[in-house]
Amino acid sequence: MNILFLKTFEMRIPRSELRQSMEPFHGVIPGASATPAGTITLLVTFGDPENYRTEYMQFEVADFETAYNAVLGRPGLAKLMAVPHYVYLVLKMPGPNGFISIKGDLKRAFECDRESCTLADTLIAVQDL
Repeated sequence: MNILFLKTFEMRIPRSELRQSMEPFHGVIPGASATPAGTITLLVTFGDPENYRTEYMQFEVADFETAYNAVLGRPGLAKLMAVPHYVYLVLKMPGPNGFISIKGDLKRAFECDRESCTLADTLIAVQDL
């Protein structure tokens, strides 16, 4: 599933735009399950003005504390016909004028990973109480 985290959602979009969702999901945060705050379909664009790809994508809006803003899951990758290269932090997809390559920032990825580990440790400590 594609996930947009509530803190990111609330930066620009009012909650009244959400559609109701009653299907819980599991595995996003270790040991925690939740019912999404709702679902929303957004227009998502990757690339630059010379070579870009725009698609409507449905996101589950999750109220989890996380280091990330959103997670593009299998439905999003399939819709874009995108291939993630995790080692190189690159996402590649076909565009109208050749391949689109979205490059990640290694330093920022490390910071997100460290923050995620800290959040997971905090959640485990709270569960042990």
